[in-house]
Amino acid sequence: MELLTITGAEVQGFWGFLSVVIVTLIGVYQIRFQKMTDIKVEEYKKELTRKSNRRNDNTSKVWGEIHHLLGQLRADRVYIIQTYPLGRNDYITVEFEVTTHGVAYIKESIKDLHMKDVPKFCSVISSTDFLYVKNLNDMEGMRARALFATNGTQQMFIHRLKDSTYDWIGSLVCDYTTDDVPSEEEARSAMEVAALNIQYILPEIQHTK
Repeated sequence: MELLTITGAEVQGFWGFLSVVIVTLIGVYQIRFQKMTDIKVEEYKKELTRKSNRRNDNTSKVWGEIHHLLGQLRADRVYIIQTYPLGRNDYITVEFEVTTHGVAYIKESIKDLHMKDVPKFCSVISSTDFLYVKNLNDMEGMRARALFATNGTQQMFIHRLKDSTYDWIGSLVCDYTTDDVPSEEEARSAMEVAALNIQYILPEIQHTK
């Protein structure tokens, strides 16, 4: 019986062949991995574009709703007080606001305001579906009363905005600098429709403290 003998050259040849196979397999894997990565990057870019377009569409719709409400309820200001970051609700801010000609914006007074500075006001508007502030002296919180009084507010209607789990995400406000206001029933009805059209598409506040 002959013994199988393997020469050194054959061993080297085998390892050389195996190395080529391994390098080839690694190369194929890298190409496939790179293609999959490129596909995922492209999908991610497309998703970002879709989200951006959707956000822009939603932003336009929100502006349209508050512009309509401004005229419908003959308000001096209509704006949305939003809370962020959602889930913690540390701050309130105003990014959406429209006013009638000659009426100053209030957004700078509520820009990135810490909720601990107006806790009573935030507690009330976050838990009340609809609120008619007929007299600022009846408003909860001394600082909140001062803030609105400084901006000329005399009366206001406030409608709670919620997400699909009923969590508070902000409040829709119709602000009046005179006593010429619609009836509470008229305001409630109009703001309820606007709130339904706004609350599920309202863009989340992007910046954080």
